Amino acid sequence: MDTRRVGSVTLHQFADFVDESGLDYPFSTVHSLYCQLSQPADTLTEGLMYRNMDGDATLVQLGRRLEDIYGNMGVPFEAEGIGPTGRVTREAFYRVCTKAGLTAENSHALWNSIDLLGSGHLQMESLLLLLEDNVELEEVKRVEEEIANMEGGFMSFFGQTGPVPSPQPKHKRHESCGRPLALTRKLSLGFTEAEAAIDNVLEADSHWDVLFPLTRLAMIKQMQKTVYQPGERIQEAQDNACPLYIVMTGSIQLLSPGLLMETVAEEKSAPQLLFSEEMLEDKPNPFAVKALTATKVFAYSREDFVRSVKHEQIKRTRDVATNMALIKIVPVLSKLTEVQARRLARVRFYQVGFLSICYRVDACLDRLSGLIKRRIYGVKTPSFRKQEEVFFQWKFPSRD
Repeated sequence: MDTRRVGSVTLHQFADFVDESGLDYPFSTVHSLYCQLSQPADTLTEGLMYRNMDGDATLVQLGRRLEDIYGNMGVPFEAEGIGPTGRVTREAFYRVCTKAGLTAENSHALWNSIDLLGSGHLQMESLLLLLEDNVELEEVKRVEEEIANMEGGFMSFFGQTGPVPSPQPKHKRHESCGRPLALTRKLSLGFTEAEAAIDNVLEADSHWDVLFPLTRLAMIKQMQKTVYQPGERIQEAQDNACPLYIVMTGSIQLLSPGLLMETVAEEKSAPQLLFSEEMLEDKPNPFAVKALTATKVFAYSREDFVRSVKHEQIKRTRDVATNMALIKIVPVLSKLTEVQARRLARVRFYQVGFLSICYRVDACLDRLSGLIKRRIYGVKTPSFRKQEEVFFQWKFPSRD
């Protein structure tokens, strides 16, 4: 909506956005909604929008708002001149909260809940982990006490202090494909860290990203792990039962069979997915595989694939293709990039008089989709759980 990037939206811009979203509201309704979202001011800003839609925010909700507005919750603190190893003052925290639409009372309550020592400042790393719900308050208190002891210690008089302590997060922080806390989300679904690493390789392939995370997790649990030494043969060529391989560490050679001897077709380093299309099309593998270095490989058998996943993979591939076509006819969603549209298309769609689009909460989507998922339309529908992923449901008039 904020096409001019000035931090506010006029009634005209808001009305255009609602119209482009496929919602056929009369102007009186649009005007009433605009006034409701911009209270107590006359002009709508993102901060006021969030405040009037969601009311008081928790720390986690504050973090999500900051991600929606800035793309990364650390950006507004960096704008305050606070580096990754710096300390956030009470006043800087209040200013950031105001930008996210929190009332003064809400901001004060949040600060008092985390400033356990009453020092008036907090380690930046600790605050970001709190906003992600990835650290215990007791751990934050421990770190702050250690820092206070260091600053008040004898050696600090001479300007000599040890390394600054860091809080221990609940889960290791991980970012891939621009998605903060991708690992944390997978851990919440039951993945181990090792399984999540394997799933990252599967999810990066268009043949397997169509499956739900729990389906891929079931696949991973059926895989056989083997460590090969340099020079060992991993797979022979032209095997009708060749499994799907995921190379997690090391390097391999792909060898092409010949009349007299094999030739090197290609060399690859981990992580790699091998013979995916051959498994899906039930064809033999064209290459043999040999380990160049110590190599850790996970193998998924064709027998397990046919028995457990094949029909689901075919159905989900068809569903995602259908969903991609539907996305292109919805005005706002048609503006998403190919990557963003595919991520959305991997979520279930339903047809019940309206075209219902289920939007997964995902902080890596751009600002436009962030506004959509935060119910800018003023239509608040309950969230629900499907395959243990959280969705918001959106309804647009059917194009039939």
